[in-house]
Amino acid sequence: ADLKGHGLSLPESREERRAAVYQWAMERARAVKGIKACEDGSPVATPAPVPPRIAPTDERHMRDAFEAWKASARRPEKTVKAFAYHLATFESLAGDPVLSSMRRADAVRYRDTLQQWAVDGKKTARTADNMLTSIKALANIARDREWIEGHPFERLAVTKGGKDSEGREPWTPEELVRLFDAPLFTRYELPDGDSMATKAGRDAAYWVPLIAAYTGARPSEMCQLWTDDIGEGAGGLVIEFRENSARGQKLKGGKVSWRAVPVHPELERLGLRDYWQAMSGKGAAAGPLFPAVPKDGDNGAG
Repeated sequence: ADLKGHGLSLPESREERRAAVYQWAMERARAVKGIKACEDGSPVATPAPVPPRIAPTDERHMRDAFEAWKASARRPEKTVKAFAYHLATFESLAGDPVLSSMRRADAVRYRDTLQQWAVDGKKTARTADNMLTSIKALANIARDREWIEGHPFERLAVTKGGKDSEGREPWTPEELVRLFDAPLFTRYELPDGDSMATKAGRDAAYWVPLIAAYTGARPSEMCQLWTDDIGEGAGGLVIEFRENSARGQKLKGGKVSWRAVPVHPELERLGLRDYWQAMSGKGAAAGPLFPAVPKDGDNGAG
């Protein structure tokens, strides 16, 4: 009865229970003896106070996992930026908890909060689930370093959003006029500076938007064109969009997306034929039409 009054319970094993009761009785007798000695005015040894718990200085947060993730491998700049945005959203919605304190209930609560964020902000479930997937990856990094217990985010997913798809609005005629009125298109002023020019693919910065406007092709399809993908047809130049695994040329729909598209006369007037012939060279082997385009990235040549 005395043990239950202190919120304690006895072990199941008879031997352990007997030892525990004996130890408790000894400590109780010592305490009673100390109290009586105090009342009689006798000196009593006082145990040192238990020092307060000091939080360890190495408590980690999800941002520490993000830095470890970045350092663990070479990451595309676009992926790093996406993860940074997803992390900032996590910190805002979850309150930036200490990883060692995170449990399954905390992860479920974050998933529910993120899902409501998607509903309120008219975001798709896919957009929010991609953000959750990034946090799962960071949590795995933290688990490997023993900063977090178990797999709190395992099997969690966002299944509800504020809209069904991230439909893209078509360009308006006014927007197209503003785009092609830029010096890049009116005076062929290519992006300046090594970094900017490299990212823009030099001549591709001029030709890819124009070809897209007259063919409707995807940026990756145009960036991966080779010189022999353009040829003379019955009525003029023709661009063939096709797959070639040896060259790393891919189409979103596979072989069913192979197609030949006549080159619009306006593209010829702007000099596409001249550019193609200059890149082809007389008797030269076929090569990339836009050799300066980076291989990496969603819209790159890779």
